[in-house]
Amino acid sequence: HVGVLARTVLDAALVLDTVSGHDARVPSSLDLPASTAARQLEQIRPLRIGIEEDFFFDDVDHDVEALVRQTLEALTEAGAQVQHVGLPSLTNAIYALTVIDTAETTTFHDAQFQRRAHDYGDDVRVLVECGALPSAVDYLQAQQIRSQVRHDFQKAFDEVDVLISPTLPIQTPRIGESVVQVNGQERERDQELMRLVGPANLVGIPSSSVPCGLLHGIPVGMQIIGPALGEPAVLRAAAAVEDIFRLQSNPSGVT
Repeated sequence: HVGVLARTVLDAALVLDTVSGHDARVPSSLDLPASTAARQLEQIRPLRIGIEEDFFFDDVDHDVEALVRQTLEALTEAGAQVQHVGLPSLTNAIYALTVIDTAETTTFHDAQFQRRAHDYGDDVRVLVECGALPSAVDYLQAQQIRSQVRHDFQKAFDEVDVLISPTLPIQTPRIGESVVQVNGQERERDQELMRLVGPANLVGIPSSSVPCGLLHGIPVGMQIIGPALGEPAVLRAAAAVEDIFRLQSNPSGVT
């Protein structure tokens, strides 16, 4: 995915509305008009929020989880409806993402990598080399898993507008720190960084990360996932979280 980094949810919505819409020069571009996400932020309609416990809240740092659940409670008090949903295929989602992502990355870089492998940084070089390892069977099985994950998401979005989870299961790691602690257990940093954000990327649906609190002065992200072409709902939920975080950070309302 290509994503937008913005100071506010409104800024992100304005950029989305500006860059979206059909582009005849791009074969994969959908023949749809530009979005109107910024205007839809003003819609007042109760959000239906889905929570999936078995994957998105499994092995999450306790302090990170507490902030996310605290914000979920605040959203409920503000009128959101929260319900539990099931996404059983997520068990294999990260395996599928790893196979597909590395294989396709290696394919894209293959010709240049053969000539100029020394120009790649060590971390990227390892990923490109690993992409040559999966077999055709591995790749096709990963695509089958991807289809099942997409089906499970679509089924969930028949019941809810968005899904909410922590963005990361860990607190922000230090620069150069390759091993992190999760509730007293050591984990590999890069695996933890991709674990909860991977499924939305795997199936190509929109997601947003918005701060929902602070730990040791550093923001903790709440991930909001929506259905295909569901960016307005994602951004509307993100705006609600943004309002809660702003109020918590400045309870007096003084600016």
